[in-house]
Amino acid sequence: MHLNTRRLIAAAFILAFLIAAPILVLYTAGLRWNFKKWSWQRTGSIFIETKPKGADAFLNDEKIKSKTPAIINALYPDIYNIKIEKEGLVSWERNIEVLPEKTSIVENIILFPKEIIKREKAVYSKNDSPILKSSGGSFVYEENIWKFEAAKINPKSDYILTENQPDDSKILASAKHFANVSNIPKEAAEILETDGASFAVFKDEQYGLIVGLITDNIFSKIDYLKKAGDFFWNENDQMLTVSDDLELLQYEFGEQPIKKSLVIRGSSGIDRMLPIQNFSYTMILQNRQIKIAEHGSFGTHITPLIDLEADEKFIFWEMNKKFNISIWTQAGENLRNFEINLLK
Repeated sequence: MHLNTRRLIAAAFILAFLIAAPILVLYTAGLRWNFKKWSWQRTGSIFIETKPKGADAFLNDEKIKSKTPAIINALYPDIYNIKIEKEGLVSWERNIEVLPEKTSIVENIILFPKEIIKREKAVYSKNDSPILKSSGGSFVYEENIWKFEAAKINPKSDYILTENQPDDSKILASAKHFANVSNIPKEAAEILETDGASFAVFKDEQYGLIVGLITDNIFSKIDYLKKAGDFFWNENDQMLTVSDDLELLQYEFGEQPIKKSLVIRGSSGIDRMLPIQNFSYTMILQNRQIKIAEHGSFGTHITPLIDLEADEKFIFWEMNKKFNISIWTQAGENLRNFEINLLK
């Protein structure tokens, strides 16, 4: 080979190296060339996890290779449309923002069956009353109405509400916890939850809830929810979920001050609710229809599940770890128990 030819080849290799090396370094550092913006940009990613697993994921209508759980890397900072599909299940679709050097987490997404089947388990007549539940509590038929009576639980504390005569307020006292909290509203009839030092939640004599802070043994009311239709206290997360007429509210007591957030606002009253723990979903009863409300960082979406029959009256519901929901309703004089499964 001629000397000049060898020199040209060597020069070409050197030039290629000088061009490729910086690009390789930039790629290794997580940078990609964005032809739309004509510049180098740091990329991000999207992680997708669903229940059940094995769903197809689409990025801007293009199917990705992996099934869920899946991660999509090397994405320019932008807003992407993510759609998740699995045969026989309701699809899930949202717009997800990707930031430089960040992973957008799309997790704990439940894909519900397109058809919810009611599986009737038992029918009881009024002569069967009382009916004991294996998990505690019983159903009792009184004055033509079936009622659920929760099992009596031994008090967790010795907190006692007493009247403070001078100003009609009340005092929350506990010898065990060395607490003596004053300025409790006179409407408070029962202590629901408290740590004795930073917060307290009371029930009034009807359906209302009083939520407030405790500072230097003085109670400061935050909210008085006079139309509280239902509530759920999550001991692990120190969170109170309340249905207050048209709204579903959450109070987080883990940090101070108490964080209040609006979960959903409906067009009609929310009669009952059942949060799904560890997931941003809540079962709600609204207009004789059982629905599932998704809420959280991806917005709010309500999906109807089943309709109660014309002669059915809702009594009670509960969920197990397999996402089976047992529902008890009254039809005439009978108590009906049926089950629906949120996972196919």
